[in-house]
Amino acid sequence: MYRVIDKSEEYRQAMDALASIQLENGLFPAATVDNLSTGMDLFDGSPWEYSTDAHIAPTAWFVMAANGFNPYVY
Repeated sequence: MYRVIDKSEEYRQAMDALASIQLENGLFPAATVDNLSTGMDLFDGSPWEYSTDAHIAPTAWFVMAANGFNPYVY
């Protein structure tokens, strides 16, 4: 959004902050801490939690932001 509203310094700071949590393999973790609750339960009643394992969603959002792609204005 910073890029869209022409806030280049804020955009750079946000991208730098994200790059600082990027994993060595280039992917991004689902969360910055293990066992982060989503507030929802799985079908078996156990809590749905995120871990620090690589996850495709935050990685995809970063790639879109880095390339200036806005998925909401496709």
